[in-house]
Amino acid sequence: MAYPHPESAEAKKISLHIHARWVATAEPGDPDVLEDHVISVDRASGKITALTPASEFSGTADMHLTDHLVIPGLVNAHTHTPMSLLRGYADDLPLNEWLFQHIFPTEGKFVFDAPLEEAEEFVRLGSELACYEMLKTGTTLFNDMYFHGDVTANVARKAGMKAVLTKAGLLFFGDDALFSELVGSNTKFCAELISSEDKAIRPSLLPHSVYMVPKEKLQEVKQAYDIACNGAHVVIHTHVHETKKEIADVFERTGQSALQILDDLGMLNSRTVAAHCVHMTDEEIALMAKCRASVAHCPRSNLKLGSGIARTADMLKSGVNVCLGTDGASSNNTLDMLTEMQYASMIAKGVTGDPTVLSAREVLEMATLRGARALGLEAETGSIKVGKAADLVAVDLGRLEASPIYDPLGQLVYTNSRQVSHVWIDGKCIVQDGTVLTLLSMDTSATEKLVSKLRDFRNCRQPCLEVLCLDWFVGSSRRVFERAGMAPKKPVEEPPEEEAAEPEPVEGDETELITGLKLPLKPNDVGRIWALQDYVAQSKILTELLGLESAHPNVARREIVCDFHLFNLSHAKMLCLTQRQGAVFHAIMTVILDMAKQGSEDSEGAAEAAKCFKKFQELLVLHSVNDSPDRLAIFGAGEARRLTDYATTTLFKHFLLYQFCVCCERDVETLRFSVEVERPLVPPALGTARQKVSRRPQQTPDQEGAGAAEEKPSGPGGEDLSEEEIQRLVEEKLRETEARLEAKLAAREQQFMERLASK
Repeated sequence: MAYPHPESAEAKKISLHIHARWVATAEPGDPDVLEDHVISVDRASGKITALTPASEFSGTADMHLTDHLVIPGLVNAHTHTPMSLLRGYADDLPLNEWLFQHIFPTEGKFVFDAPLEEAEEFVRLGSELACYEMLKTGTTLFNDMYFHGDVTANVARKAGMKAVLTKAGLLFFGDDALFSELVGSNTKFCAELISSEDKAIRPSLLPHSVYMVPKEKLQEVKQAYDIACNGAHVVIHTHVHETKKEIADVFERTGQSALQILDDLGMLNSRTVAAHCVHMTDEEIALMAKCRASVAHCPRSNLKLGSGIARTADMLKSGVNVCLGTDGASSNNTLDMLTEMQYASMIAKGVTGDPTVLSAREVLEMATLRGARALGLEAETGSIKVGKAADLVAVDLGRLEASPIYDPLGQLVYTNSRQVSHVWIDGKCIVQDGTVLTLLSMDTSATEKLVSKLRDFRNCRQPCLEVLCLDWFVGSSRRVFERAGMAPKKPVEEPPEEEAAEPEPVEGDETELITGLKLPLKPNDVGRIWALQDYVAQSKILTELLGLESAHPNVARREIVCDFHLFNLSHAKMLCLTQRQGAVFHAIMTVILDMAKQGSEDSEGAAEAAKCFKKFQELLVLHSVNDSPDRLAIFGAGEARRLTDYATTTLFKHFLLYQFCVCCERDVETLRFSVEVERPLVPPALGTARQKVSRRPQQTPDQEGAGAAEEKPSGPGGEDLSEEEIQRLVEEKLRETEARLEAKLAAREQQFMERLASK
């Protein structure tokens, strides 16, 4: 290695000299550790100008770091910085439940659907907390995925850090116009960063994942970015193959894997940072290597969410550029890259049975140079090399519990007894003696207030019943229902007279179903508003009948959240849904609410309502199949339940309605919801065998004869039928009914889609 002469003009420009006992450059070809060296930095350019053995250095060092190891600034290749506010918010849960039932609803309340000022405050405070933690643990550059990225960028600039991000992570919830607006906002933000002289913040393309952004929308995103980027290096940052369920869902929907889809679209290349990649086949690993795409390995998050263990050793052996990320603090629960290095190395050794894989040197490169390479910044940072940015971290290994030290790099990776004492970014001292100099004025009081609101929201959601995920109105992310009796209720504003007017029925439309039921629903081009009007009855179910008393009575506002995001995500064919399907569930809930009102002063009636409600919950659980992508989330006492295939199986919906009536001893006819279905789809024989309905409707003369015949199932000659014969008749009738109704449903849906297309 050639060093400038101390008396040369180049050496005289140097204004910062750091004398360290050990230096790990992470530069290929260099020894693992250089001992007793001086790192020289030009303060004006912020670049490293020399790396000199102390014995050859004739100048005066500005800083002597005894018992310290200096390493390159760590690169967090995948994180969600504002989510530091959700650290520990929902622990010990699998990814899908954690994300869709806890994180998304909370982000919906405080970010997606909040006023802009409040959403930006959430992002600002969360980003400050994250940057503080990252600096304290040696991270100088992070690859972020979240919303309001301009706010995070400003926080990163204030902290003196480097970041790769964009305006907003892209998720598709069924609203084409909103998605296109997000893409336009992002591409504009990207173009501004490309043309900016400030190179601390670099742009990225952030489709959340293939399971959250359909293939046709990914194509739209890529086309927009190709135009905006105009050949500039822009990172494609996305989640890939994090769980087996994700892979199965994408394949069932598209017949391809997420990697295949990205490759087909030209989005799998040297600019791609694929977060997680936990479940990869040999062929997929080979594809990643061929395309020169990078994997952001997040071992702690994958372990905590039970997602699995990535094949990092196999990926590295195949030539894949594997770097490290922490994921968000809400799933990790830290942003400590040093700990991530330790986990990555030890897990790989354990699962392969080979203690030589992912050595301390290799994981240091994964956390530094490989991360910079993934972000297209390898020429600028990621290793300690003359000409690169002076992004440096000094780690104190001199603590007694860390002694003795035989291998400083091994000590860094395999022990917890190390502390970041100094951090320099572009030659500027950001952390000095453990103090983050750039974030001394963090708004901790505002953070505490926001965390208090988050805590209240979390505690409010856990003990209550979140009735049904049936907000179908695209354009409004959520409907909030006040819990009467728990706190003062805001007055319900009456809609303007013109909006309250009953819509004129349209032939073939679902309007007649609404008006016929007299339900509080109004038609919409792509969905329906589903709302509970009777707050008092609802409160009785939640409190008096089910015993779900609030554990936090001091909270001024109590809410039940109908999670639009989960509902929309779960139904890729949302536009094909008919109002009839929603009316089933609304009718059931209406009956329960009516029973609750009737039983408000009657303990026997209240008990009956509670019984019906609990039986309804049991039926939903009974008919759930968790592995289906077509699902509806049902919440009960804080535990999620899924009712699957309800959106595509007409027979099942009618059968569930009938079963509810039978099990709860309710009058079947009170729940009729369509002239097409005159009675529940169960043949007479089965009806007689199982039906225990105590109150029957008045029958016509024609029906009376049929009803009498139902009293005891029998054959043509009056003989009793066997169970096998009854079952055969039942199956025949079910097949006939299913075929008839499926044909009608298909015709109605075709008309509905044609009207949508014409609009």
